[in-house]
Amino acid sequence: MNIHEYQGKALLKEHGVPVLEGVHCTTVEQALAAYDSLGSKVVAVKSQIHAGGRGKGNLYAPESRDLVMEGGVKIAFSKEEVQTYATNILGNILVTIQTGEAGKLVRNLYVESGCDIAHEYYLAILVDRENKSVLIMASTEGGMDIEHVAETTPEKIHKISVDPNAGLLGYQKRDLGLALGLTGAAHKAFSKALTAMYGMFVSSDCAMLEINPLVRT
Repeated sequence: MNIHEYQGKALLKEHGVPVLEGVHCTTVEQALAAYDSLGSKVVAVKSQIHAGGRGKGNLYAPESRDLVMEGGVKIAFSKEEVQTYATNILGNILVTIQTGEAGKLVRNLYVESGCDIAHEYYLAILVDRENKSVLIMASTEGGMDIEHVAETTPEKIHKISVDPNAGLLGYQKRDLGLALGLTGAAHKAFSKALTAMYGMFVSSDCAMLEINPLVRT
């Protein structure tokens, strides 16, 4: 079963993973109310579909297939921009690299508080059925198409294999954090977040948990 970003972030928050505040919306009016309630001058307005590549996708009118807006994830600096983006997202077809030409109708969006980002990382936890283990992948090249990173600079993707019976061990968290260039407080925060993410992955019986980007503020 696939879940939307807003649902995944609710689960992450329940398991102690730090996430930005956000509001799930199904109407433009709800998006405007979300902007007011979040109290952030800058927010992200995010299309919610079961496919990746939303930020680089395009939105089209359902009937005419005319281009409505480039990008399914937009940064809004005012309430007026929230209204524009929400209007262009809801009820239209989002086509991404993963949806094919048919695209997916957007019925949900997520309005999320902005933050000052020092660096973006990629992190994924998934079942490795072939090796009967849990594979954790991380990269300093967050916010990008991970398939492109794997193809062009595979050395920037770091992997660890976790024995489900032993669980995620301290040295594995340490080594992965160091591979990402993290030290001090940033390394400690990463280790704590990774522990919580792994706990959620196991307790929720996930097949895959992907965060792109995982940000350092």
